[in-house]
Amino acid sequence: MDSDTPPLLATVHIQRTGGTTLENLLVRHFGRAHRKISWKNGWDDVIAQVRDAGGDPATRSIRGHFPFSLRRLLPQDTRFATFFRDPVRRIVSHYDLFQQHPNVAGIYGLPAVPQGVSLEEAVGSGEYFLDNVMTRMLSDAPSPFEEPTREHLAQAIRNLETFDVVGLTERYEESLVLFQRTFDLPFVMQPRANATQRSGAAEIPASTIELIRDRNLLDLELYAAALARFDELVATASTDPAFTFDVDVLRAAARGVPRLADRDAAVAIRALVLQAEFEQYERRQETTKLKSKLERLERRMQKRGQPSLKAALRMRFAGSRKRR
Repeated sequence: MDSDTPPLLATVHIQRTGGTTLENLLVRHFGRAHRKISWKNGWDDVIAQVRDAGGDPATRSIRGHFPFSLRRLLPQDTRFATFFRDPVRRIVSHYDLFQQHPNVAGIYGLPAVPQGVSLEEAVGSGEYFLDNVMTRMLSDAPSPFEEPTREHLAQAIRNLETFDVVGLTERYEESLVLFQRTFDLPFVMQPRANATQRSGAAEIPASTIELIRDRNLLDLELYAAALARFDELVATASTDPAFTFDVDVLRAAARGVPRLADRDAAVAIRALVLQAEFEQYERRQETTKLKSKLERLERRMQKRGQPSLKAALRMRFAGSRKRR
């Protein structure tokens, strides 16, 4: 790779850990130089997509549900990031996603949880969720379908040291600032996306929690190791006062800039600027989408031999003036 070309950024997305938020952030920064790796056409296609991205010098960033073992298909200087989440909360969030959005498809070739199937039934059946999926994604196993063992867990824990960023969904603001600063991305507000709420407000039965834990014992150990790695990264980053300031700003922006004491005025002002910048970005996105829709409509009208949108509008306004 050319020494002037920045290393590829590869974000290994583990389901229900805040990946949609990172996707929005990466698209916002890299534009067409970012690629999302999709499972739509199965595992072999995932491999092909990663290989293609690794060989394309125009690609600066990739993110998706691809395991770390596919690093063999990427440039040697590729930098890696991933986010973790408490294994029990991650499974619950995944279940809630299916219940709140019935049209969401499953992944890894597994079906979505049908409406009416309880969380305990879904987990107990083994049909809808891969157990220990975080271990599967971070180990050196050739594919995520290989049954995880303690050796795979040991590999995954060792591989944590290879990641420039290990974030936690539960500590979102710190993780996002760490991600942005580590990879020299602009400091921007990126609200949590695709978050779910607990179905009803009912507490999860202790038996269901115990079942999830039993099915994800390796992930529980890996999560503890990821938490330790995250604390190390944050401790190092926090030696720079700007890191703590940015975290405070992001928290204030995310919460609507509550009334702050005078000593936090700088945080409040910066948070308000972040909010304004994000709102401006959102408006630009909406304008781009509208232009795209109008262009598609224009092409459709041309194929049908109809006048262009501009011509149609001119004729309509001309008719209006005549009637007056």
